[in-house]
Amino acid sequence: AVAPYHGGVAKTTHVYDGALGAFKEVPQIVISTLPTTSRAIGVSSFKGDPKEGMQTILSELPAQYSTASIALFPCFMRGKNMYGKNDVEPAVISELLPEVRPFGMFAHGELGPSKSLGFGSAARPQETCDKHGMVTIVAIHACPA
Repeated sequence: AVAPYHGGVAKTTHVYDGALGAFKEVPQIVISTLPTTSRAIGVSSFKGDPKEGMQTILSELPAQYSTASIALFPCFMRGKNMYGKNDVEPAVISELLPEVRPFGMFAHGELGPSKSLGFGSAARPQETCDKHGMVTIVAIHACPA
């Protein structure tokens, strides 16, 4: 794998074990993809208005590419604690991109850039990864339309 890594730190992580019919605790969960010439990965963070934050990174989407998936890693203090109700950030994504389902987790320490890294088709290990609080890290996987 190529650093930096983006996402979040969780107090505990679990995976569903179908054979056991239950969740079991695991030390970590890694969801990873590297940019290639056939896909671009955009990573950003936002602290304020989720619609504005999402519109900013979506405006950087390369021409002729469309969003395939979105990963959100919001601080656990966002959501109901920040907005007074649940599902505000996923609802914004559903409004902007109704065909794309977000996935992710609430984090207890979000790992990502302090500003948008934009989209690229090559890994950029020189980019920094900071630990944040009260932000959402968003990663967008885009493919040629």
